[in-house]
Amino acid sequence: MSETRRHRRLDFDRRAWCEHHSLTLYLPVSNVSMGGMFLQTTTLFEPGDRLRVSFEGAEPTEKIVAQVEIVWAHKAGRGSGVGCRLLGFLHGGDSYGKMVEVLATR
Repeated sequence: MSETRRHRRLDFDRRAWCEHHSLTLYLPVSNVSMGGMFLQTTTLFEPGDRLRVSFEGAEPTEKIVAQVEIVWAHKAGRGSGVGCRLLGFLHGGDSYGKMVEVLATR
């Protein structure tokens, strides 16, 4: 089976504030790429749902705030989560790009 992803997934071990309508969750982020991220959650999000995701950048003073769209959901116990496509940044887009570049060199 060939790889169809456009962007390499990079291991990431942080949490992010995720907002969806009136729901706010503090979720682990398992991996990131220039095109998206994987959020660990058992919450029943569906493809097409949009979230606002916020977390620290490479430096604690840098805040990244992105709008993402869920493209797939995996609901299987500890491996549960959602794959998200980055739609755009409300703040810290340059910081996100630099952070992904640094992760790629490790």
